Amino acid sequence: MNKVYLYTGGIARAHPIYKEFSRYAPPGFYYTPSAEEFFAQPSSLAYSSPTLTGRVMQFVEPKILQAMRSCRVPKTRLIRIPKNAVLTHSGQYPLLNRTPWVMDFEQAAVISWFDRNVLDSAGVKRFFEYLFARPQCKALLPWTTAAKHSLLNALDCHAFADKIKVAHLTIVPQDPVDRSNRTGTVRLLFCSGNFYYKGGIGAVHAVIELAKQYDVHLTVVSQTPDEVLREFGNHPRITFCKSVSTAQRQDLMRKADIFIHPGHSETYGFVMLEAFSFGLPVISTDGYSAPELVEDGIRGYVVKNYLSWFDEKFLPWVRTKDEAHRFYDALIHPPKDYIDRLASGIARVGANRFATALIRYRRTSVGVARRTRSNRRTASGAASGARVTECAVPECCGRRSCAVLVACKYFCRSSGRIYT
Repeated sequence: MNKVYLYTGGIARAHPIYKEFSRYAPPGFYYTPSAEEFFAQPSSLAYSSPTLTGRVMQFVEPKILQAMRSCRVPKTRLIRIPKNAVLTHSGQYPLLNRTPWVMDFEQAAVISWFDRNVLDSAGVKRFFEYLFARPQCKALLPWTTAAKHSLLNALDCHAFADKIKVAHLTIVPQDPVDRSNRTGTVRLLFCSGNFYYKGGIGAVHAVIELAKQYDVHLTVVSQTPDEVLREFGNHPRITFCKSVSTAQRQDLMRKADIFIHPGHSETYGFVMLEAFSFGLPVISTDGYSAPELVEDGIRGYVVKNYLSWFDEKFLPWVRTKDEAHRFYDALIHPPKDYIDRLASGIARVGANRFATALIRYRRTSVGVARRTRSNRRTASGAASGARVTECAVPECCGRRSCAVLVACKYFCRSSGRIYT
């Protein structure tokens, strides 16, 4: 067995994906992680009280990073490697060591402290073009094709292009969840630490729109801002949770029907992998790598975004504090057409469930619909916003006013079947 040293840096906490790396090495290899915490069980999303060292680092770390960025210092490390390690796997840290190493990364800006100004520096570019061309650098492993394009656009990669190999992240699948026979309330889930940047406010507005027609419920697991809680905290269709344990999060995913993750600054979205592992379809936006991961129409639906942290070269476009403030302000106030697209995407993914949820909503909220002429709406249809028309499906019952148009599909109240 060959030992590989898994290095994840010393300032910031390692991403949970590296815990998966440490447990599931390729055949013939085993990982020696740089942090003992990797041997523990997967971390909880619950926010525990920081230690004294943690409090000090929360104060010192931003100042260190700002100094590095101001001085245009490349993000590199010279580390001590355990004895007998045949290779070092570095998590988003370029290494200066003279022993073999590989580096995985989510986007090109990781090598510049996530600062576009540092990345655009001619000196920084030349330094990394030289470093990655050295024989000690065995491979550069972007998480996605989008990440690969970001590096190709950021640097002159002709000297090491053959070293760049896309390595998609993976996660251990969970026990399958059978959702085929579910009826009633359509349960939606949003789970992310950064509420605005991950698209939480868009998810909330979209569900409020859907709740006008459908029997839906959204659970939000996030550090939701106080102003959002004051405005929407008492909404009957939305439940807000500040934090949950791993077991609680997994239980929420088993109970959910659709996972919503419409991020605006997301490079990968590890939580989407977790949702996939529970068989959940995912609603995401078309920024960066989401179209590559979700596969529109297969694992979910990709909605056209109105705002992204990345430009057409897959590089962050924000360079100044003023641009960062404008970006944040735009996050807080998503436009109406985007909310409509997001709501439509959710209804499209859950068309079958939303059809039955609409019927249940109509019966419980308004009463049983009365049959009317095909070019008119019933009283309950007007209240719920559903268009009632005669059944135009030949193989169905052929009755008048029996088919309800829901998310581009027809639900026949007589036969209980759904047709496109």
